[in-house]
Amino acid sequence: EPLLPDRLRRDALAAGGERVLLIDGDVRRATLSRRLDLGSRKGLLDIARGAKASECVYPTRFPGLDCLPAGRLDAGGLEALSTDGFRQRIQALKHIYRWIVCDAPPVLAVADAAILCRVADEVVLVVRASQAPLRAVQGAIQQLERVGARVRGAILNAADLQADSYYYRYYYSGYYGDYGSPSRRSPSKKAKQRK
Repeated sequence: EPLLPDRLRRDALAAGGERVLLIDGDVRRATLSRRLDLGSRKGLLDIARGAKASECVYPTRFPGLDCLPAGRLDAGGLEALSTDGFRQRIQALKHIYRWIVCDAPPVLAVADAAILCRVADEVVLVVRASQAPLRAVQGAIQQLERVGARVRGAILNAADLQADSYYYRYYYSGYYGDYGSPSRRSPSKKAKQRK
């Protein structure tokens, strides 16, 4: 589900005085662009093809928060996301904005998310509650790590903790209990006692 400007808390990021850029990286659907009435404007794909960032970034109604829409999709647009020129232009934006938040498509659905993650400093995986199987979440993280993405955490979206308390206890213990190498896990009680 896209991260929309009206869902940002007024005391967070842009409202706190930081310059923030919101990118619609779901270039095939461009849901965020359409909701902000930017669906027909130049954007991310145009930057990938060589357009200037100043021609593709638009202010929102929130002070300090700008948006880079998906842009115009054509046959060569997706390939341009993999070029060094695209990575350099995104790096240039990092000198302008304190925070850049990119809404990417589902990781397992298309390769676009993995491509975008290569230029991201950190990745947060959004998991829709009661709909994402455990194996799918594990597969998404493994796919991101294969391309060198730094997965820093996850957001459980649309969760009803009261209705599904058993599910979330199982999900947490089943997923996080198995994730990561032994070096990432905290020492067990027995290991601490040996010391």
